[in-house]
Amino acid sequence: MQRAILIQLLGFFITLSLFSCTRNGTVMLPATRVEITVKDGNSWAAFNTAIDVVSGAIVKLYDSESDIMSNKAPEYTAITNGALTASILVEYKSEYFFTVEKGNAANTINGLLKKGIFQTQAQIDASPVQIPAPIIGSPKFLDTNGDGIITPPLLMRYLLITLR
Repeated sequence: MQRAILIQLLGFFITLSLFSCTRNGTVMLPATRVEITVKDGNSWAAFNTAIDVVSGAIVKLYDSESDIMSNKAPEYTAITNGALTASILVEYKSEYFFTVEKGNAANTINGLLKKGIFQTQAQIDASPVQIPAPIIGSPKFLDTNGDGIITPPLLMRYLLITLR
């Protein structure tokens, strides 16, 4: 069974302690702080719709999706800490791409970007068509090209963070 990790952006400019955080050895100015909370999609159940947060997940930020696909080293790396967030002091740019991993779990399945878990039939009915058809408890995927149909050819593998 493939494990799922969901990502939730909390906000910017909040300082927390980290286990680790690097940007090729230095931080460039002006800087801002990005905080990412990682949630375990496998902790969802019909009787427990709260999704557990994850400690020890590795969050990597990249300048571009091609940097990820070419196995270039990430610009920044952090690990979710005891407060269950990865807090990363970054050079202020308009956007970064990121991946999240913990063991065999990652924030994509077969190249599709996960954005949540279906908790009700109403959520399924209100979402873009997914192939195969989802059931309650299935991952929600992001319709990256906006055509209303989510199929494996949607190859947006990595989530984009936009800083404002």
